[in-house]
Amino acid sequence: HVGSSLSRGARRLLEQAPMAHAFKHKLFVGSLPPDLTTEELSLVFGTYGACTDVHIMQGKSTSGQSCAFVVYESADAANNAIAALNGVYSFREDGSPPITVSWARQG
Repeated sequence: HVGSSLSRGARRLLEQAPMAHAFKHKLFVGSLPPDLTTEELSLVFGTYGACTDVHIMQGKSTSGQSCAFVVYESADAANNAIAALNGVYSFREDGSPPITVSWARQG
């Protein structure tokens, strides 16, 4: 039967309300280069754990930089990405400021 093949974590996710975990481990990523692709973002953030969603916001900001949301399967992966990338990592070696990575505000 299906329940026995699920990990304890997966079973716990299924027991929660269907949308409760959808935004649980969502990060806001700022100071991104305007030409960044979803593939580049997924490649870098995928290093720290399984990303369930990567979304680059469309539209021009006044600074010319863009921002994105990255959703992880686990809080550990999200915390690791914040610790490793926030204020440190730059996608371009053209003197662009490092990206900002933080927990997304809910709601």
